[in-house]
Amino acid sequence: MVNRAAVKMMPKLYQAGGATLFLLVAGPTQALPVFDNWTVANGNVSVSCPAGFTCETLTTGDGFAQVQWVETATGDTFIQTIITDQGAGAGGGTPSSGLGYSDESFIMLGGSNGISSRQHYLQDDTATTGTIFENTTALNTGWAQTNPTSPDMDVTQTLTVDATPAVTGDEFTNAFEMHLIHDAGGTTTGSSITISQDSGLGNGVDTSTDAQKFQLVHLQGSYVATGSSITLDPTTTASGGTVAWGAGDDIMIRWIGQGIDLGAQGTAIFGFQGITNNTTDEEATTFSTTSAGITVDGSDPQGYGTPFDWDTIFGATPPQL
Repeated sequence: MVNRAAVKMMPKLYQAGGATLFLLVAGPTQALPVFDNWTVANGNVSVSCPAGFTCETLTTGDGFAQVQWVETATGDTFIQTIITDQGAGAGGGTPSSGLGYSDESFIMLGGSNGISSRQHYLQDDTATTGTIFENTTALNTGWAQTNPTSPDMDVTQTLTVDATPAVTGDEFTNAFEMHLIHDAGGTTTGSSITISQDSGLGNGVDTSTDAQKFQLVHLQGSYVATGSSITLDPTTTASGGTVAWGAGDDIMIRWIGQGIDLGAQGTAIFGFQGITNNTTDEEATTFSTTSAGITVDGSDPQGYGTPFDWDTIFGATPPQL
């Protein structure tokens, strides 16, 4: 299957001084359609045609539209389908301006397999229950996966609860993020999963800094581009240890931090960290009752001490309490 997003090249033969020269002449580069080039007002969907395309609306309805996009340089044709709630966008709205639901997809005509699709759902009940739930799922397969090392599936999900907005310290947030890369046969060649949770431990009446935080990062395949290692220091009740990994391994790190203000007795601190290489079956864990922070590869920019460690393969910024 030809990657239509690649630069098209055509060889030409020239004769110069008895020598044969092969020159590669670049053809037009295909522009791909992009999301969010539309608005909705009271259910009426309107698409703004971007540069490099000509667009024709095929059919519309309340919260629905189908538009044909033709790429001017190559003539490639795409069909865009937009679905949102009936009557959506009272007074005008865009996909990123708080619409409760939107589903946008592109398929390519002419026998090229693949789809570019994104679905977004938002439930905002901050005015009544202090709850926001948001979920976004995106697919880019076949012609839409322009780089084989880029994810062809992305899922992000966030739940936030602030039951008493007037008081700081009882908020709750849970976030999930997943990215998958598949080869042409459908086999997963890389995956990245991050789960985080922040819980305010206050009573909802008094302002509080009491909190517990959790983070897990699981990487494998192409998301583990290079090898490295993490060393967790031992404590009086934790063994610690070093876990190394190589490119392409299946690795996972998890961390928990907790701090509770005990008044005159000070602050009770607890921290836990574990690192696992599922490919080699190696694991190390440690915990502390004096520190919950993580030192980044031996440096100490934020004042955190041992026994914890971090590697930027799991994220540019380590979790912190």
